[in-house]
Formats: sequence, structure tokens, C-alpha cells
Amino acid sequence: MNKKIRINKQGVSPLLAVALLVAITVVLAGVLYVSVIGFGSGGGSYSPTMPDENYYQPPTQPLSYPTQSEPAFTDAAEDQESTFGADVDTGSYVYARNCLNHDRLPEPETVRTEEFLNYFDYHYPEHTDQDFEVYPEAGPSYFSDDYQMLKIGIRARSIASEERGPMTIICIIDTSGSMSSDGKLNLIKEALPYLVDQLIEGDKFGIVEYGTTAKYHLNPVGIDQKYTILDKISQLSADGSTNAQDGLETGYEMALEHREEGQAARLLLLSDGVANTGISDIDGLVETIQQYKEMGIYLSTYGFGIGDYNDALMEQLADNGDGKYGYIDSLDEAKKEFVDDLTGNLVTIAKDLKIKVEFNTDIVEEYRLVGYDNRVMTSEEFEDESKDAGDIGAGHTVTAIYELRLKENPGKGAISTVHLRYKEPGTDLSRARNIEINSDIIEADIDNTSPPFRFSLAVTEFAEYLQNSELCNSDLLEIQNFAQDAVDELYYVSEEESEFVQLVEKARNIENGE
Repeated sequence: MNKKIRINKQGVSPLLAVALLVAITVVLAGVLYVSVIGFGSGGGSYSPTMPDENYYQPPTQPLSYPTQSEPAFTDAAEDQESTFGADVDTGSYVYARNCLNHDRLPEPETVRTEEFLNYFDYHYPEHTDQDFEVYPEAGPSYFSDDYQMLKIGIRARSIASEERGPMTIICIIDTSGSMSSDGKLNLIKEALPYLVDQLIEGDKFGIVEYGTTAKYHLNPVGIDQKYTILDKISQLSADGSTNAQDGLETGYEMALEHREEGQAARLLLLSDGVANTGISDIDGLVETIQQYKEMGIYLSTYGFGIGDYNDALMEQLADNGDGKYGYIDSLDEAKKEFVDDLTGNLVTIAKDLKIKVEFNTDIVEEYRLVGYDNRVMTSEEFEDESKDAGDIGAGHTVTAIYELRLKENPGKGAISTVHLRYKEPGTDLSRARNIEINSDIIEADIDNTSPPFRFSLAVTEFAEYLQNSELCNSDLLEIQNFAQDAVDELYYVSEEESEFVQLVEKARNIENGE
């Protein structure tokens, strides 16, 4: 049975129609003003202002999503190893948040549990000695009787922003006609100054814009030309079709032309992902990305867009470009991506991080990895040096949740061993690290687990609920109350955690037609 209830559209009264016409006129006038005049006056200070909320409209249909199967439990006696590539993307959660804030449920196929989990900070301790540290925790499932939940947190070592070293950063900005709607380009123009403010001495920053064709909008310059950069950002305007292939190729050409020998280079694609000219299928774009990745130039993607938005394309481009996929729906989220998390998003600590969890069959009867559906690997691929996996930036964290059914009379000892395999930047040989997780960490009572652990279970259950998963055993009110109880006990409550509880309530209201 489908648990989701859609809202029927109602008729519009003549008086309301007039009001809507006036509102639309005001919005169009504002868009025209922004397109013609831009922001700033060619060299002064930049003061971001939030786009009018009336620019935003709910997303329409999804585009080009890969088929995903319902994850199933695995008998540990038949296969005791669960292997997957690391993923630090967060775009799926922010996209879902944006949908809910505009009074609609996200499409189930856009919900990726791992991206919900990895959006939040579970307060794993920072460290600077080992490349990675592993932080496990386990306890009974709140939502399924007779099952245990195992959370495995992995944190990369941190570095200070001033220690990251100079980089060549190329922004590839979609300025096609579709970007003029719903405040997409407007939000990009207001978000990028946050990134510009984080540039350090020696960085080079360039801009490629693309519509029907691509062109250099700003040849890479240093931070000494900050106001030139801001002025060029303010001049961006939208027109034409969407030739993403040309935009990417031109961005790579700019990076190859201007980066210093041995210097890191990162492309940032800012788009709604709707490619309709040139090679508009995912496979064609991925081929281009993989060719240039071999030259040491990596791609991250940032989605902007309400209305037609191709989440699948943006996520897969970043995965194949060894970069992060994020989604920006507000200036607050822009600050998170371009200020708070920028060093981790730009500086790679490890390439091709693969994770294998080997379960002890004397303790574990069956298990299920929640999420990471398109990151699952075989044991052979784990050992294969040529097999690509996710790159991890400085201070990045990866969180995975397993649902376990234990033996009736489980033994003692290691419940599992976590095997990490990764390459340091600039090398082609993998390093390995193995960490045993002892069964002593399993708490018998859910109330004895930490608040961040319980909060992560609420996030996981909410994602599975939005996916219409057959393995989701709860309702939204139960998830909301459980999440609120965990948040109430957190030592430090962030805005993101409080907002999550509100989003679950929004989903309830949408289902109830409120």
C-alpha cells in the first residue's frame, strides 16, 4: 500500500487570479532588474540578499534515474563480507528538504539514505595523526523488534584552511534559459561570493559559462583581483539552450591551460542538470569527465533548481569526477558548502576509499547495509587497484548504518572487522587499515545509546519512509517523536538537527493535506 497522499489542485477564483497576475508582474520586473543591472557597481563591496521566495516553484518530474532494487538481508553464513565505496554526497537530503519546504514530498527515487545520513554532524572527534579513524556504536533498533543497529562512523584527518595549498578553481556555470526561472542563476550569483571570500594567496579562480555554447567568462585570476571576480559574477545572465557537454569540455580546457604544474585543480559545475543540446545523456557526459580525471582534474557538482531538476545527472557526474555532489537551496546552504566545508570539499585526503565490513558468523545471523545502493562492490573489486571509489576530503566523515539480526545465543569477541583500503593523492598503490569492532559495544537498551546514535536512526528511518521502502516499519509521527527525543538530549543542538524534526512534521502535514 502506498502511504503517500497527494493533494488535489483546486480551482482559482477571479479575485485570486488578479492577485496572482500582479505578483507575477512584480517578480518578472525583479528578474529583469537583476538581469540588466546585476549586483554591485563593478568593484564595490558585495552584500548578498536572499532571492524572493516567490521565485521558487516545486520540482516537476525527475529525469533519467537509474533503476535501484530494494536492499535485502544477507545471510552472514553465505556471505560474511559487505563491501562498498565511500560517499560524502549530501545533495539528496537538501533536495528533499527543498521539496518539503515547498509543500510536496520528494520523488522516492531521489532519496538516497546515505546522503541523508552524511548531511549531519555526529560529532566524531577531530584528529590529525591517522588518515582515518573509525567510531562504531551499536544498540537495539527502535523501529524493528529483534534487530540491532550498527553505526560505523569514519572521519578523515583534518587540516587548517590555510594549510591546503594554492589551487586552480574553475566554476562552470549554467547560464541557459532554464536558469532564468525560479531564481536559479540569481541564487548562484549570490552564493559564489562566499566562495570568493575563502580564496587564499596563490589560488586562481576562473569562470566558464555555457548556454547554447560555452565560453570563457573570466580567465583565472588571483585573490588580488577579488572585485573583478565579483563584478564578473554579477554580469552573468541567462539565455539559450543547455549544452552541458561544451561547458564541461571548456572548463577542463581552461583548467589545463592555467593551472601550475603539480597544482591541484577542481571544477565546480553549478547547474540544474537539464542538458538538452550536444550530448545530453549521462553516459556521454561521464565519458568526458573520466578522460580529464586521468589528467588530475576533478569535478564537483552543485545543484540549483526548482522545477525541472535532474538530480540523477548531477549526482552521477560528481561520482565519476571524484568530487562531491551538493545541492544549494539557500544562502545558508551556500555558506555551509563554500565556507564551513570548503577545505574538505577541495582538498583530497584519500582517493578511492573502499570499505569492507566482515561479520563474525558466530555472532551475526544476517545483516543489511542501509543505503549505498549504487556504491556496493564485490570482494574482488575491493582488492582491485583499478576499481574506482569515492574520494574523501580533509575532515570529511562517512557514516554507514547496518541492520543486524544476531544469533540466538551469540558468542563474544569481534562482531565485525572494518577493512579500509585507499590511495594517498599522487600514488597508485593502496594502503590498508583494519579495525575490529567488539561485541561489547552493543547496548542492550536503546536509552543507553548516545543521542547522536538515536538521531542517526531517525534520519535513516525517515529516508526509507520517503522511499516507500517495504522495510520501513514506522509512521511519521513515530519518527518525529523519536528524533525530537534524541535532539532534546544532544549536548549541542545545531540548526540542522532542529530543522530535521520540523521537516518530518512537514511531511506529516503534506500527507494529511494540511
